[in-house]
Amino acid sequence: MTQPATTGDDPFAAIRYQRPFLKQAVVRVDWAVPQAAIATELPASIRTAALASFPIPEPRKIRAQMLMVAGGALTGEQGESMQWLFHGKEREKTLSITPEAMFITYSRYNTFESLRDEFFSVMQAFVELYPQTQASRVGLRYINEIELQEGNPLDWAQYLTTSMLCILDVAEDKGLIARAFHRLELNYGEMFLVYAFGISNPDYPATVKRKHYVLDLDGFYAALQTPSEVQAHVNNAHKTIQRIFEASITDALRAKMND
Repeated sequence: MTQPATTGDDPFAAIRYQRPFLKQAVVRVDWAVPQAAIATELPASIRTAALASFPIPEPRKIRAQMLMVAGGALTGEQGESMQWLFHGKEREKTLSITPEAMFITYSRYNTFESLRDEFFSVMQAFVELYPQTQASRVGLRYINEIELQEGNPLDWAQYLTTSMLCILDVAEDKGLIARAFHRLELNYGEMFLVYAFGISNPDYPATVKRKHYVLDLDGFYAALQTPSEVQAHVNNAHKTIQRIFEASITDALRAKMND
């Protein structure tokens, strides 16, 4: 069975775009067993790690299903819990910590290394405090929205590979197209990847008038994982996502992202 990219030599590692069309980048880990104590108070060491990269705290109360282990049995009840939110200086990124999960969302992306390192610096503080922590799921997602002010809104041949556009040829009259979207699901064994791509059309159900194309790549591992495995899985997910993204675009789009 084909496996996702490993941590060996990566031919795409040096690629950096000055102005990527990245709408959102997300890395998330879900804990196998929720840490109930975090529902009411965030430990100082985790808070300190969070504030190092996300200096604007904005905690809020949420309704939550509280899970507890007692006598070998898992029980749950409805209640209030805290969602510990932290933002970047310009709110260009957000960290969320709850008893069940932790995730970082970037709306302004620099590099994968920055995203990864900020995420794992906070996760490391969490793991040091709760050394038996394991994850039940970890995922990395990139949502690219290419929006251009030029030419025919259905003509992407200059910027995307032919395989990304074949659905458009099915229509007997392209002027009737209101949406043309694919969902491709890939099973790499341990890793699963969902690739949603196409013309989603922000004006739907009207016909397509704006030149807008989405490349949404979501790679995740849904199994019990140690913290060290989580780090390896995030790295591997990134390599696989980047490889697929680069295979989807042309040199003309690369040039536009580096203009």
